[in-house]
Amino acid sequence: MKHGATGMGLPSKCPPSGFSRDARVLALLERIAAGVEGLRDELRGVAALATLAQDARSTEERTSLAAGGSTPAQRAATCELLTAADLCSLLKLDARTLRVLRHEGRVPEPIKLGRSLRWRRAEVEAWIAAQGADTDARAEERP
Repeated sequence: MKHGATGMGLPSKCPPSGFSRDARVLALLERIAAGVEGLRDELRGVAALATLAQDARSTEERTSLAAGGSTPAQRAATCELLTAADLCSLLKLDARTLRVLRHEGRVPEPIKLGRSLRWRRAEVEAWIAAQGADTDARAEERP
């Protein structure tokens, strides 16, 4: 074997005098162990943050429900988006009639998603309720 060749996949340079191959391996293992310990500390921190976030969400949901708020499933229903076909079905209208009402500004404004139009269900339901209130108010005004 030539001088400095290790035959074990380690660098073939001659180790500095007084510094054996075993000492280099031990130093490398110590650096790896220190890195692993640092990662463990980071993971403990992340886990603690995740626990705090989960506790905050649970507290927020309990507070919301106690104050008469909605559940996540109810909130999802209010965020639901309706297509033009859905809105026509809900209002029992023809697509052309919806188009005319939309251009006249007599229905809630849609959201544009690319070339598609969507309406927020909560806004449509509020608009429908307001239409009923307007009709009731006009009926009371008549002699």
